[in-house]
Amino acid sequence: MRNRPAKSVSSAFAGVAASSNRVAVLAPDLKAGVIYYGLQVPADQVATIRAPLLLHYAGLDQRVNAGIPAYEAALKGQRQALYTLHLPNVNHAFNQRHQQPL
Repeated sequence: MRNRPAKSVSSAFAGVAASSNRVAVLAPDLKAGVIYYGLQVPADQVATIRAPLLLHYAGLDQRVNAGIPAYEAALKGQRQALYTLHLPNVNHAFNQRHQQPL
């Protein structure tokens, strides 16, 4: 059996999603990050992110959404692979059972 390099992906929801953003900063070997409605890391820490990111945001979540413009601008400035999905008319925790279906 050949030795293959380990591959790691971080995926998280809500408060833990902020941790997933943090993992992207602290783990340069991270292969991908999938974040659901989590707070962003400060823009000045984005330069260390190497993993492509898939970001999901709830259109009605003003607290989390307030940090999106600076975070996206910093990621794009680093030519970071990024895909952002903004889901309109849903609140934070949009994928939990008690929320309305999309």
